[in-house]
Amino acid sequence: MRRVRVSPLGSLYAERPSTRGARWMLQASLDEAGFIVSHVDHAGIAWVHPSGRIEADLCGGASIRFPADVRATLGVISSEGGSGRPPRLLADLGCDPRVNTLHSGTMGVFATPWQAERTTVSGKALDGRLGAAIALEVAGRTAHSPNTLLLALTTLGQVGHRSLPAAVMELAPTAAIALGAYPIPSKREPAATNV
Repeated sequence: MRRVRVSPLGSLYAERPSTRGARWMLQASLDEAGFIVSHVDHAGIAWVHPSGRIEADLCGGASIRFPADVRATLGVISSEGGSGRPPRLLADLGCDPRVNTLHSGTMGVFATPWQAERTTVSGKALDGRLGAAIALEVAGRTAHSPNTLLLALTTLGQVGHRSLPAAVMELAPTAAIALGAYPIPSKREPAATNV
Protein backbone atom coordinates (compact mmCIF):
# COMPACT_ATOMS: atom_id res chain seq x y z
CA MET A 1 0.00 0.00 0.00
CA ARG A 2 1.52 3.29 -1.05
CA ARG A 3 -0.85 5.98 0.13
CA VAL A 4 -2.06 5.79 3.72
CA ARG A 5 -3.97 8.55 5.49
CA VAL A 6 -6.54 9.24 8.17
CA SER A 7 -9.87 10.79 7.13
CA PRO A 8 -11.48 13.73 8.97
CA LEU A 9 -13.90 11.21 10.57
CA GLY A 10 -11.01 9.07 11.89
CA SER A 11 -11.13 6.29 9.30
CA LEU A 12 -7.92 4.82 7.92
CA TYR A 13 -7.58 4.81 4.13
CA ALA A 14 -4.89 2.92 2.25
CA GLU A 15 -4.44 2.79 -1.51
CA ARG A 16 -2.38 0.62 -3.82
CA PRO A 17 -2.73 2.56 -7.08
CA SER A 18 -2.70 1.17 -10.58
CA THR A 19 -2.94 2.94 -13.92
CA ARG A 20 -5.29 0.35 -15.38
CA GLY A 21 -8.14 -1.83 -14.17
CA ALA A 22 -10.94 -1.09 -11.75
CA ARG A 23 -10.82 0.65 -8.36
CA TRP A 24 -11.86 -1.97 -5.78
CA MET A 25 -12.58 -0.88 -2.21
CA LEU A 26 -12.66 -3.21 0.79
CA GLN A 27 -14.31 -1.77 3.90
CA ALA A 28 -14.21 -3.01 7.49
CA SER A 29 -15.28 -1.29 10.68
CA LEU A 30 -12.63 -0.44 13.30
CA ASP A 31 -14.80 0.68 16.18
CA GLU A 32 -16.76 -1.09 18.88
CA ALA A 33 -19.70 -0.29 21.09
CA GLY A 34 -18.78 1.33 24.37
CA PHE A 35 -19.91 3.66 27.12
CA ILE A 36 -19.49 7.28 28.08
CA VAL A 37 -19.58 8.44 31.70
CA SER A 38 -22.02 11.25 32.50
CA HIS A 39 -21.64 11.32 36.30
CA VAL A 40 -19.72 9.59 39.10
CA ASP A 41 -21.36 9.70 42.52
CA HIS A 42 -19.77 9.58 46.00
CA ALA A 43 -20.51 5.85 46.34
CA GLY A 44 -18.32 4.90 43.37
CA ILE A 45 -21.14 4.43 40.89
CA ALA A 46 -20.62 5.82 37.38
CA TRP A 47 -23.68 6.68 35.35
CA VAL A 48 -22.92 5.56 31.81
CA HIS A 49 -24.63 5.84 28.45
CA PRO A 50 -24.10 3.61 25.43
CA SER A 51 -21.92 4.77 22.58
CA GLY A 52 -23.18 2.56 19.79
CA ARG A 53 -25.75 -0.21 19.53
CA ILE A 54 -26.04 -2.08 22.82
CA GLU A 55 -28.85 -4.36 23.95
CA ALA A 56 -28.78 -2.86 27.45
CA ASP A 57 -31.22 -5.30 29.03
CA LEU A 58 -28.86 -8.17 28.13
CA CYS A 59 -25.72 -6.54 29.57
CA GLY A 60 -26.30 -6.71 33.32
CA GLY A 61 -23.22 -8.04 35.12
CA ALA A 62 -20.89 -7.38 32.18
CA SER A 63 -17.37 -6.18 32.91
CA ILE A 64 -16.37 -2.73 31.64
CA ARG A 65 -12.83 -1.36 31.31
CA PHE A 66 -12.02 2.35 31.55
CA PRO A 67 -8.66 4.12 31.04
CA ALA A 68 -5.89 3.33 33.55
CA ASP A 69 -7.35 -0.22 33.66
CA VAL A 70 -10.18 0.86 35.98
CA ARG A 71 -12.75 -1.94 35.92
CA ALA A 72 -16.42 -1.90 36.76
CA THR A 73 -19.46 -4.17 36.70
CA LEU A 74 -22.41 -2.97 34.67
CA GLY A 75 -25.82 -2.79 36.29
CA VAL A 76 -29.03 -2.23 34.36
CA ILE A 77 -32.17 -0.62 35.74
CA SER A 78 -34.89 -1.38 33.21
CA SER A 79 -37.44 1.29 32.44
CA GLU A 80 -40.94 0.74 33.69
CA GLY A 81 -43.18 -1.23 31.35
CA GLY A 82 -44.15 0.59 28.21
CA SER A 83 -42.52 3.93 29.08
CA GLY A 84 -40.36 3.82 25.95
CA ARG A 85 -37.36 5.19 27.86
CA PRO A 86 -34.06 3.35 27.59
CA PRO A 87 -32.81 1.50 30.67
CA ARG A 88 -30.43 3.28 33.04
CA LEU A 89 -26.88 1.91 33.03
CA LEU A 90 -24.75 2.13 36.15
CA ALA A 91 -21.14 0.98 36.44
CA ASP A 92 -20.18 -0.19 39.94
CA LEU A 93 -16.53 0.72 40.47
CA GLY A 94 -16.33 -1.01 43.83
CA CYS A 95 -13.53 0.18 46.12
CA ASP A 96 -11.07 1.00 43.35
CA PRO A 97 -9.01 4.00 44.57
CA ARG A 98 -8.56 5.10 40.94
CA VAL A 99 -12.27 5.99 40.77
CA ASN A 100 -11.17 9.63 40.95
CA THR A 101 -9.65 9.29 37.47
CA LEU A 102 -13.14 8.94 35.98
CA HIS A 103 -15.11 12.03 35.11
CA SER A 104 -17.89 13.12 32.79
CA GLY A 105 -16.84 12.25 29.24
CA THR A 106 -14.59 9.28 30.11
CA MET A 107 -15.08 6.42 27.65
CA GLY A 108 -15.23 2.73 28.54
CA VAL A 109 -15.55 -0.53 26.62
CA PHE A 110 -16.66 -4.06 27.36
CA ALA A 111 -13.81 -6.03 28.95
CA THR A 112 -14.90 -9.33 27.48
CA PRO A 113 -12.30 -11.67 25.99
CA TRP A 114 -13.02 -13.60 22.82
CA GLN A 115 -14.09 -17.21 23.27
CA ALA A 116 -13.92 -20.32 21.11
CA GLU A 117 -16.23 -23.22 21.87
CA ARG A 118 -16.50 -26.14 19.47
CA THR A 119 -17.85 -24.57 16.26
CA THR A 120 -18.53 -21.07 17.61
CA VAL A 121 -16.18 -18.13 18.06
CA SER A 122 -17.53 -15.05 19.80
CA GLY A 123 -16.12 -11.78 21.04
CA LYS A 124 -16.62 -8.04 21.12
CA ALA A 125 -16.18 -6.25 17.80
CA LEU A 126 -15.21 -9.57 16.24
CA ASP A 127 -16.85 -8.73 12.90
CA GLY A 128 -14.75 -5.59 12.48
CA ARG A 129 -11.56 -7.29 13.60
CA LEU A 130 -12.08 -10.17 11.18
CA GLY A 131 -13.05 -7.78 8.40
CA ALA A 132 -9.86 -5.76 8.87
CA ALA A 133 -7.77 -8.96 8.95
CA ILE A 134 -9.39 -10.19 5.72
CA ALA A 135 -8.85 -6.80 4.03
CA LEU A 136 -5.15 -6.83 4.95
CA GLU A 137 -4.78 -10.44 3.79
CA VAL A 138 -6.40 -9.61 0.43
CA ALA A 139 -4.05 -6.63 0.05
CA GLY A 140 -1.04 -8.89 0.62
CA ARG A 141 -2.22 -11.66 -1.71
CA THR A 142 -3.13 -9.31 -4.57
CA ALA A 143 0.05 -7.24 -4.57
CA HIS A 144 0.55 -7.75 -8.32
CA SER A 145 -3.05 -7.16 -9.38
CA PRO A 146 -3.64 -4.73 -12.25
CA ASN A 147 -6.46 -3.13 -10.27
CA THR A 148 -6.29 -0.30 -7.77
CA LEU A 149 -7.04 -1.58 -4.26
CA LEU A 150 -8.51 0.78 -1.68
CA LEU A 151 -8.81 -0.19 1.98
CA ALA A 152 -11.27 1.79 4.09
CA LEU A 153 -11.02 0.82 7.76
CA THR A 154 -13.85 2.98 8.97
CA THR A 155 -15.06 4.41 12.25
CA LEU A 156 -18.57 5.34 13.41
CA GLY A 157 -19.93 1.91 12.49
CA GLN A 158 -21.73 1.73 15.82
CA VAL A 159 -23.70 4.88 15.08
CA GLY A 160 -25.13 4.17 11.67
CA HIS A 161 -22.02 3.51 9.57
CA ARG A 162 -21.61 7.24 8.94
CA SER A 163 -18.03 6.89 7.72
CA LEU A 164 -18.83 4.36 5.00
CA PRO A 165 -20.67 6.77 2.65
CA ALA A 166 -17.91 9.33 3.24
CA ALA A 167 -15.28 6.75 2.26
CA VAL A 168 -17.15 5.89 -0.94
CA MET A 169 -17.48 9.57 -1.85
CA GLU A 170 -13.85 10.37 -1.06
CA LEU A 171 -12.17 7.30 -2.58
CA ALA A 172 -14.51 6.94 -5.61
CA PRO A 173 -14.25 3.16 -6.07
CA THR A 174 -15.64 1.32 -9.09
CA ALA A 175 -17.00 -1.29 -6.67
CA ALA A 176 -16.98 -1.67 -2.89
CA ILE A 177 -17.19 -4.76 -0.68
CA ALA A 178 -18.12 -4.36 2.99
CA LEU A 179 -16.51 -6.97 5.23
CA GLY A 180 -18.59 -7.37 8.36
CA ALA A 181 -21.25 -9.38 10.09
CA TYR A 182 -24.93 -8.76 10.21
CA PRO A 183 -27.39 -10.26 12.71
CA ILE A 184 -29.19 -13.40 11.61
CA PRO A 185 -32.81 -13.56 12.76
CA SER A 186 -33.35 -16.27 15.34
CA LYS A 187 -36.55 -17.36 13.60
CA ARG A 188 -36.20 -19.47 10.50
CA GLU A 189 -37.90 -18.32 7.34
CA PRO A 190 -41.15 -20.16 6.70
CA ALA A 191 -40.92 -23.00 4.23
CA ALA A 192 -41.83 -22.15 0.65
CA THR A 193 -45.30 -23.09 -0.41
CA ASN A 194 -46.15 -24.66 -3.71
CA VAL A 195 -48.67 -22.75 -5.80
